[in-house]
Amino acid sequence: MLLLLNWNPLRVLSTRKGKNAVQARNKLTDVYGEGVLTVRQCQNWFAKFRSGNFDVEDAPRSGRPVEADKDAIKALVDANRQVTTREIGLRLKLSNSTVYDHLKGLGLSSKHDVWDSPCSH
Repeated sequence: MLLLLNWNPLRVLSTRKGKNAVQARNKLTDVYGEGVLTVRQCQNWFAKFRSGNFDVEDAPRSGRPVEADKDAIKALVDANRQVTTREIGLRLKLSNSTVYDHLKGLGLSSKHDVWDSPCSH
């Protein structure tokens, strides 16, 4: 529901109207309905806006990337049909489950420790 919210009212309430987070949340729920924003979320946005950060886009997060280069995964498998998901993950900085999901999406499955496609027979 937060994605549907226009952030301008929250910015104005947090910086120009002298409202606190609870008051702002009450005003926002009057307009957008209950469940649009928790008090804690409103407090976090207030702190962010009051510090001068008005960027409402998600910041980059730590950890492994969600997106994977399917071509790179396929190239590693084509080069070595016995490569493991762990080895691919280490090389491409992906989790084993992400690698496995992409291999499955490419139509590959592991038979006797060899990646094989159903069409290769």
